Amino acid sequence: MNAYNPLMLLLWNANMDVQYIVDIYDVTRYITSYMSKINKGMSELLRNAAKDLNNPVHDSNLDALRSLGNKFVRTTELSAQESSLLLLGAKSYYSTRQTVFINTSPTENRAAVLKPLQQIEKLPDDSTDIVQGNHLKRYTFRPDSLTNVCLADWFAYFKTDYQEVGRSLPRETPKHVFKLTDGSYVRKLNDKSKPHVIRYVRFSLAADRENHFRELLMLFYAFKSENELLLGESLYESAYRKVENVIEANRRNYEPFRVELETASYDVERDTYASQVDTTTRERFLPTLAPYDDEDTDRGANIVTHPVEEEMIFARVSLFLDLFQTRNF
Repeated sequence: MNAYNPLMLLLWNANMDVQYIVDIYDVTRYITSYMSKINKGMSELLRNAAKDLNNPVHDSNLDALRSLGNKFVRTTELSAQESSLLLLGAKSYYSTRQTVFINTSPTENRAAVLKPLQQIEKLPDDSTDIVQGNHLKRYTFRPDSLTNVCLADWFAYFKTDYQEVGRSLPRETPKHVFKLTDGSYVRKLNDKSKPHVIRYVRFSLAADRENHFRELLMLFYAFKSENELLLGESLYESAYRKVENVIEANRRNYEPFRVELETASYDVERDTYASQVDTTTRERFLPTLAPYDDEDTDRGANIVTHPVEEEMIFARVSLFLDLFQTRNF
């Protein structure tokens, strides 16, 4: 019988094989090996599939791709349940909310899909419009009636369903359908539908300050072109300060407990680190933080007066020493 936990088994209601892992490095090793493992015989399959792609029997690239996909489906090890879902065309899971990802990376770092070669050949020689449209690109084509919609609302409440120019409008309330300036259509979710859950890069304020503020402007401040996000300033942080009230008001719709969560996270980190501080470390690295009186102040001693920062300094130094001594760096 596999190792199990009675409460987890009752809640999970399925087979389990739990193990205790007390070393963070073992956790990293396990996750890495699990994600990078391959099925037995997959390497041989890849070699044979690569050879088959050049077989002249294929009439087109689509036919070759279909043949390659069939080889993988027939060779990959699947459970009986997965095989049944695949044959029936059924979904393996359902969700009450749809999740969408907003690529808030800088423009030069975003991946894009090229238009079909037939469409590119019809473009003028000096045209650079060779990338297919997407929901992010269509945001800049929204009509005047949606001028004040920020990008977060665009992904949460609007869906691109009718992209072809000239396609007839769907049979639903006209107020939910909007024609964009590029000729395509978007549909706003009706009142009974739940808005999409948005995800984005989340640039760190400490590690990448400018991209952090650029991302906030991009998500929660309405714009027609990303070139406008600087608002005439030289830094995105300065632009953010000009419209901070608007951004934070829109942001609260998606992160209503952001301040509370950040405060709780900081408190947990502080308490965890501070609990591992020993007296030797405190006296060795910051001797001036020993109890002091008025005479110390008169002598101009280097006193740290912020108790939270004080404990964090002690904790990080202590953890670094432990890591240095145990890992032989």
